[in-house]
Amino acid sequence: NVLVKNETELFLADGEIIRPDRIVSTDKQHTIIDFKTGEKSDKHIKQLQLYKYTLKNISTKNVKAYLVYLPDEVVEVV
Repeated sequence: NVLVKNETELFLADGEIIRPDRIVSTDKQHTIIDFKTGEKSDKHIKQLQLYKYTLKNISTKNVKAYLVYLPDEVVEVV
């Protein structure tokens, strides 16, 4: 079973809402995919790390995260 959700809202402890571009869920893991344009940035990595940390805290499944830079489709594992 694979479930794909786009722009899923995740709530932080302080009430802030974050929205990863895509979360692909299977029985064993969640995979977060966030799409960006332009130059690589540490800000993008920190954002994805927050998504990953948040999802790990609300699920017992393994969590993987990937940044995809468009239009060149460069993928970075976070």
